[in-house]
Amino acid sequence: MKMFRAGALSVLVVSCAFAAAGGRPSPRQEALDAMDCTFTVCGIRHHFADRKLDWSLSPTYNNYCEWPYQFARHSFLRALATYYRETGDERAAQTFVDIVTDFIDRVPPPPEGTSPYKTFSWRTLDTGIRASCWTSVY
Repeated sequence: MKMFRAGALSVLVVSCAFAAAGGRPSPRQEALDAMDCTFTVCGIRHHFADRKLDWSLSPTYNNYCEWPYQFARHSFLRALATYYRETGDERAAQTFVDIVTDFIDRVPPPPEGTSPYKTFSWRTLDTGIRASCWTSVY
């Protein structure tokens, strides 16, 4: 948690991924979870039982909008790539490809002129983080 001060205005910034008790799983566990279609985002763990990712889902008690935004950042791809490099487990590589392909196929950019804030996957911040995740593991 960080506090920033700008004149009379104070802003409290909480890293959603670490806000809940327990935070994120270890990178190894995060990779194993992803291979099982289980993801921890904003401290909330969710398993996609049918193995079909829902990029707009918020499995929180209050439909917290940050869950799908942060899920679409794909930060778990780094854990999958590291796990694959360390173990050679092809399931990690296939899960990585399946997730990226699913996202590309099912979550197109919004039509030109549409605010990215009307989607769960295309805010500028989240798109930049996703691009960083994709390129850092390439």
